[in-house]
Amino acid sequence: MAAEIRRTRQRVRTLRHHWIPRLSGELAAAEQSLEQTEHEESVRRRWASAPAGAAGTGSSRI
Repeated sequence: MAAEIRRTRQRVRTLRHHWIPRLSGELAAAEQSLEQTEHEESVRRRWASAPAGAAGTGSSRI
C-alpha cells in the first residue's frame, strides 16, 4: 500500500511540475495564435466591405 501511495504522489508531482505548466504554455500560445488570426480576418472583412477607392483614405490627406 505504501508503494502505491508513493507512486501516486510521484505521478501527481510530475503532473503539477511538468505536464500542467507545459500544457498551459501550449494553450496560451494556441489562444494567442487564434486571437491573431481572428484579428487578421476582421481587418480583411473590413477592407472587403469598404467601398471601392475608400481603402487608404483618411489620415493620409494633406
